[in-house]
Amino acid sequence: MEGGRNYDSLPGDITLRIFSLLPLYLVLRLRLVCKAWYALITEFAVEYLKRSKETSLGILCCNSRCISSGVFSLYISSLQIRGGIKTLMTKTLSISPRFTFNGSINGLICLDEAKNNIHVFNPTTGEFVTLPPCHFSSYIIGFGYYYITGFGYCPLTKQYKVVKIFQDFFKFATPVKAAVITVGAPSNSWRIIESSPLYKFTFTCDGGAIYLNGTLFWLSYTEEIMPAITAFDVSDETFRIIRLPSKVFSCNQNRLAKQEGRLCLVKFDREKEYFEIYIMLEDFQWISQCRVSMKDFEPHCANHYFSGYVFLCLKKGKITLWSTWMKRLIFYDIKSRAIETIQVGDANEEMIASPELLTCPYEESLTPICSY
Repeated sequence: MEGGRNYDSLPGDITLRIFSLLPLYLVLRLRLVCKAWYALITEFAVEYLKRSKETSLGILCCNSRCISSGVFSLYISSLQIRGGIKTLMTKTLSISPRFTFNGSINGLICLDEAKNNIHVFNPTTGEFVTLPPCHFSSYIIGFGYYYITGFGYCPLTKQYKVVKIFQDFFKFATPVKAAVITVGAPSNSWRIIESSPLYKFTFTCDGGAIYLNGTLFWLSYTEEIMPAITAFDVSDETFRIIRLPSKVFSCNQNRLAKQEGRLCLVKFDREKEYFEIYIMLEDFQWISQCRVSMKDFEPHCANHYFSGYVFLCLKKGKITLWSTWMKRLIFYDIKSRAIETIQVGDANEEMIASPELLTCPYEESLTPICSY
């Protein structure tokens, strides 16, 4: 700098003001400049995350736009309490227009492409890892395979894992196989799980896997075509079957969620125009928490039939729905029955992928993808 002065001579408040104008993931890279900046930026990041939690809805929104043939720009944003969107990250990828979230854990996102590529990244820090393709799919069951994916965390080893369950799409009697990869492990490769699911036919409805307390849960059908939940223990990599509440006869229109540290099932009943929330107890038994009438949504929806609305999550006592027609988020407080709506983008704007697949619960963090 001019006069022999360096960055250390800048007042801390001025330096912090400069940092505040930049995305956090860019600021974090500057921690390597010097020890003083490392301490200053670490303190800055902690305060940033504190403010972020106070202003964020805890909902992540993802969109993509085509830049050129086979090249897409991925936009990761956080929805704000008073409306508006805060961009967390942009990334240029050669990805398929069809991709889904496999969930968010500790601030990390798992994104699954239709082309069999899986990405794990932290939008806050900018860390981005692409996993190797899982070649077991074509090797095990041939061309017409179908798979479901889950993103989980092992609290004991502090490792993140991705599991894939494979099934021949045209042959329901074909045995189900599963493969798992530990994100960031030295081997960096997929391996077949010896403990495969306990049935021959699996199907997951929209909504994907739910991670809770070291376990992944999917809605599925058993060998007898009975609705159930497939549970995968991320630590010991074993499967088990959990029966649904006795009044639930199908997976269609139902979703898994989590509320106050427990697994929930949200049951839709279009004929009677309500949905009911069940909570799973520690002994895998279910109790009905509440029933919500669809008529409560009439003032805020085009109609009270939910053909144009998608259940996203149950978070902090609020049911979150997505309006596919109006590109609008609807938040319903279970206790007070208060409703809040937030417009997400232009209702006439075309999105490359389905909006309901591009929104998930999320809170910013500084969690690294690999801790070893």
